Amino acid sequence: MIRLKFIFLVIIYTELCLPRTFLISNSNSSLTEIAVSFFSNTPSILYSNETSFIDSLEVITEHDLVFWEKETPFTVLEKNFISNFNISGGSLALFGKDIYDDSNFFIENFGGTFLRNNISSTLINQLDTFNLLLNSQTIEIQQVDLNSNVLLKYNEYEIASIQNFTSNFILNGFFIEEVSSNDLERFIMYIEQKLVKDKVLLKVGNTGFDGLSSIDVPIELDNEQNIKSISFILNIENDYLSEFNLIPTQRSLGMQWQLIDLPFGNLNIIAEFNSEYISSGDGAIAYIDAMPNSNAVGKISLKIMESTIIDSSENQLTVIHDNGEVNFESEVPLLYFSDNNLVQMSEYSNIELNLKNDMPISGFQLCFEFDSDNILFIEGLQSDRIPSDWWVGQFGLGSNDDIQIASLGFSNIPPGDGPILNIEILSVGEVYGSSQVGICDVYLFNENSESIENQFSNTDILIFHPDIFITPHIIKSPNYVDIILSYNAEDSFSGFQLDLLNIDEPIEELLVYFESYITGNFINGTTSRILGFIDSEVGYYPENGNLFIASFNYLNSLENYVEFDNLMFSDNQGEIKYSEIQPLNINESLNGDVDSSGILDIKDLLILKEYLNSNLVLGLAQKENADIDFDGNITITDIIVLIQMALR
Repeated sequence: MIRLKFIFLVIIYTELCLPRTFLISNSNSSLTEIAVSFFSNTPSILYSNETSFIDSLEVITEHDLVFWEKETPFTVLEKNFISNFNISGGSLALFGKDIYDDSNFFIENFGGTFLRNNISSTLINQLDTFNLLLNSQTIEIQQVDLNSNVLLKYNEYEIASIQNFTSNFILNGFFIEEVSSNDLERFIMYIEQKLVKDKVLLKVGNTGFDGLSSIDVPIELDNEQNIKSISFILNIENDYLSEFNLIPTQRSLGMQWQLIDLPFGNLNIIAEFNSEYISSGDGAIAYIDAMPNSNAVGKISLKIMESTIIDSSENQLTVIHDNGEVNFESEVPLLYFSDNNLVQMSEYSNIELNLKNDMPISGFQLCFEFDSDNILFIEGLQSDRIPSDWWVGQFGLGSNDDIQIASLGFSNIPPGDGPILNIEILSVGEVYGSSQVGICDVYLFNENSESIENQFSNTDILIFHPDIFITPHIIKSPNYVDIILSYNAEDSFSGFQLDLLNIDEPIEELLVYFESYITGNFINGTTSRILGFIDSEVGYYPENGNLFIASFNYLNSLENYVEFDNLMFSDNQGEIKYSEIQPLNINESLNGDVDSSGILDIKDLLILKEYLNSNLVLGLAQKENADIDFDGNITITDIIVLIQMALR
């Protein structure tokens, strides 16, 4: 048996650029001539126990193919190398067992999977069977996330290998040595094929605003295949852009383009074959032309939420996303309000005024303009960015349209970006709609007490009465947590958006209750953004029900810190419908208690019946609670056992 414990396979192809092959090992004995002969390119060998190893990694680029032998936990420098490889668009196939020493690192790079010991004798994929050492200690991979696809299995219930589509990573729960020598060459070729082929880079370019014209955002594609169709959703971070138009480039004139303006700053961009494919190449395929709004300042992110690209042979390709941004900034300090400022009629609310500065600030004076028929200024509280020795004065409290605030002290506000004032307001009008808060007469002083040029923007305060009332539930089982959002609507709506904050891992499973489109994206390592809408001109959600179920691994203790943000609803004309979210309900797990009411009753029986009749969807925690006989399936037997338990 060949003694190999290869850990990583990293590969990316670009046009006319063939990858080099590297083998990384911690000893001379494990890399044999017979293993080396299985690679199409003769590999270069690096030894990780050498003092120059980290420096040697610098010769590897994202175009190279790397196998990595690893039996010890990754060092900080090695993790940095792997993470940077991920960011640069590299593709990784990981082989090994004792690797789960840092959950955040593996979740970030491999899609929220984990490994556990298992005894197995065969490794099966769709075409071949690879024999492993009988009774050898191997690993199975559990918790395949929404962006992953099962490649190989030990059997129908035990996953051996998965591929993560968002980063094109492959994770294998065994050492290569456990594949028999007769199948090793075929296995290596199989993994190479899965990583090398069917891969494209979809990129949203960066752009700036000159203050004079519209903005053109480039959409770029790096592909080796002829492309037949493209569909992706682009999220624009806030409402600084409008009047969108799509302009194809010479590369894509043979495609039929469509741009659909969805709710909440989302654009659905579609390109279908008309007369010619998008041929292989690298560069812009279209531009999004948009007009900046008058209050556009700072930077906004442009994020590809999800995408589907089909080649001319009807193959769905693996798509790597590269997001962009629009820069409205000038080289001066910037005052701006936080996004999504709402106040319920006759209620209090808070808005944040932020300062982004590259130089120390020794004082400021500014004026707020309020429409006092609708909004009253209550007070402005200084944030932690304001030094404790500063004096803050406020004039015209709650009585005038103009509120003057001045602040200065002995020390300085250091360079940074964040809130300086938390402004409490009160809704006093009787009309729903928008009321603007403006900034006037702004003076910022540098550390020499000299007035400096600055940039600022106003904000709209949306005054609302809730049309939709949301009640979030958390249902727990031994291994999973479900978040379910129930609602009751006084007015019709056709779409919603919600951010789940302080989340440590992607959603394991996301389910909808109605015939609607839904997507969930892990956007920055701590936030899951969920977007759903009825894809029809006349479609609406029912008056009451559940919006979705999002299932997570139980190790993520959501009930301790999950928060909800950017919760918005829209009708099919793009009009916003306002909501109020109720306190979170948390329900402990109980075998058979599918709805987590705390008791076994007729409702649990009805839920199981509807689920078995395919009329109802259940989250992973609900399914685990519903599997009363612990056989891995929900059947009529579980209903019978539940009846017996309820009658006791």
